[in-house]
Amino acid sequence: MQPSVFDGRVPSSGNESVSGHVVGADPAVRAPVVLVAHRAAEVLDDLRSAADVADLVEVDVHRFRRRLEVRHAKVLWPLAVRWDRWHFVASCSPRPTLGDVVQCVGPTTQLWLDLKGFDRRLTREAIDTIADRPHTTVSSRSWWILPREGRHRNVRVVHSVGSRLQLWALRQRSSASTDAVAIDLRLVDAQSIGSIRRVTSTVFVWGVRDVEQGLRAVEAGADGLIVDGIDTIVRLRQRLALGSDD
Repeated sequence: MQPSVFDGRVPSSGNESVSGHVVGADPAVRAPVVLVAHRAAEVLDDLRSAADVADLVEVDVHRFRRRLEVRHAKVLWPLAVRWDRWHFVASCSPRPTLGDVVQCVGPTTQLWLDLKGFDRRLTREAIDTIADRPHTTVSSRSWWILPREGRHRNVRVVHSVGSRLQLWALRQRSSASTDAVAIDLRLVDAQSIGSIRRVTSTVFVWGVRDVEQGLRAVEAGADGLIVDGIDTIVRLRQRLALGSDD
């Protein structure tokens, strides 16, 4: 029997369902809200903690000097000085590679690789690094570097949308042509998510920094949330569970 191709759904990780909500156009189809940990991978101990509470762990992957670095900080050329959210990052702070992350987490931890850059070598090397790891998600705002949907077994491809121009471009795609979409919270409302449903049945919202933002995104129709902060994920899971009991 041939192994199945990852269809974009997140298999059960052993957690109880946190909330039932409509997925796609069929109101009979219900699924839990998927919670993705963001900004947790630069310190490997934080990565392990995030894997304990989230359904997936997202890591930002940069190709820098032939290394696949996992970091949220940007690099100022040509000095290789890192900065993040308007402050400089200490030169002695960790600089784990994607290989370090893969070795750190167990085989059941589902990784989300957000590719930062414009070079297809980044994509090829990232795919090579995860090898046959099951159920990996790959996303980028640079859509042209994304792997073709269905080409790699057990890889879900996510088109990330961070501007109104990208949202417009996504709407021009043929129907049901995309595994999943991740959209900036600032662009989210019921109308924007409804229009995305024409090209995909799975919509994630990124940029969630507190519980109320997450709840509003779910109310607008999000299937998954990409969340800053492990504590926020825990509180969101609790609030969503309360909502599912109503």
